[in-house]
Amino acid sequence: YWRDWSSDVCSSDLTIIVTRLRAMGVSVEEAEQGEEALQKVRANPPHLVISDLMMPDMSGMDLFKHLQSKNAASSEKVIFITGGAFTHAAQDFIDSSGRSVIQKPFDSVRIRRIVSRAMSKRNTLPV
Repeated sequence: YWRDWSSDVCSSDLTIIVTRLRAMGVSVEEAEQGEEALQKVRANPPHLVISDLMMPDMSGMDLFKHLQSKNAASSEKVIFITGGAFTHAAQDFIDSSGRSVIQKPFDSVRIRRIVSRAMSKRNTLPV
């Protein structure tokens, strides 16, 4: 059983990602904002976090830093999604974090490859 969390600013983008993950047989827990996601992660630690870099209440970078502060290994289970339009600071963050990024428009093959790689370690995120 895989519990995954996906957060995105645009609900249609969230629907696309969730639909593609479910087609892969992944059980998905959704949150549309960062704080809601943190609450869900604390209540039910997932195997994987997929987060947009830009969210209304908390950036994906801040979410990542929070998870990493609780356990550095947590950072291995975070994947970012982005439309590619982000700040230099966000680009620097992506480059330094070493995390996978799924670019919009979404490519099912890339989603499958990135998620499968991240899920190869089946432990949950400690928070």
